[in-house]
Amino acid sequence: MINLRHLAISCALTIALAACGIDPSASDSDRYVAVRTVATQGMDVLPQRRPRDMIDFGDAVVDVRVASERFEEVEGSAGAGLGNTVQRFVALEVDSVLWGDDLGQDSTVEIQTLGGYMTEAGYVSEVASGAPTLEVGHHYIISLFKLGDEWSQQTGQTVFSVVNGSVDMSDHALRISFPFDGLSIADLSNQLALIPADPLVEQYRNLDAVQRLERVQENRGN
Repeated sequence: MINLRHLAISCALTIALAACGIDPSASDSDRYVAVRTVATQGMDVLPQRRPRDMIDFGDAVVDVRVASERFEEVEGSAGAGLGNTVQRFVALEVDSVLWGDDLGQDSTVEIQTLGGYMTEAGYVSEVASGAPTLEVGHHYIISLFKLGDEWSQQTGQTVFSVVNGSVDMSDHALRISFPFDGLSIADLSNQLALIPADPLVEQYRNLDAVQRLERVQENRGN
């Protein structure tokens, strides 16, 4: 069983690099790199196999718009040849809560998301393969979990673009297992409400998502 006691894990997440100055004709080995997951996220830790994973191991599914972003460069923090790590934080304006804890309509939540690196060629951003990047001014459905007083993105792929009021799963890695494409916000909210509670998971609802998962795995012998 995987030990999930710390979110700042060292398991690798393969991500795409998109950067000014990077040759688009370069081989995959030149454009992809393995890095640690963002310390405040459950990415690559929490399950994302089916919609109920957002319910079991998330604390809220919200309809948001990305209002702003900010960056913090951390000197000497990246691997050899990558330059300094650049942490990225985005402010999410909550339009509505589809499921879970009430963050409050019209509230704003800041989360840390994929950042990047400052290299000799310029800024190189991290991109989760098969999922949209949270871009300022755009509209998303995103699954969040709470760690202490902070909200975090549940996984790198449980984020879905909203276009003209409907979920757009075009090119999304989870488009088969998460049949949300074309649903309105209200229809998606209704679909999530129909997912029955898992009695074992609910025993540990008071724990944070990673601890909750660990207890469920222990009980099920995973």
